[in-house]
Amino acid sequence: MPRGPAQRPLTVFLVNEGVTDPKAILGSGMTLHPVKAGGRHIGDLHVKVGQLHQPPWTTFFEGAAGDLSKIQGASTAAILLTKANSRPCSR
Repeated sequence: MPRGPAQRPLTVFLVNEGVTDPKAILGSGMTLHPVKAGGRHIGDLHVKVGQLHQPPWTTFFEGAAGDLSKIQGASTAAILLTKANSRPCSR
């Protein structure tokens, strides 16, 4: 049986009215990527790549699955700032 499209969780927040500076919401070290749809600027994607670390789940297998210390992963965080009901996006 064919699978449907992959599903991904998405969290949406409405920024307080009057907040217009992205620095008031975002952490440091994020890179900006303008987002366009149909040739129009619709928002800005701010991305932050985390540091490599050993995934926490590897502790479940300590002593049972050999040396897992070389398994490394990094999380990536992203925030899309866009216009909502006449509220400006970050540009």
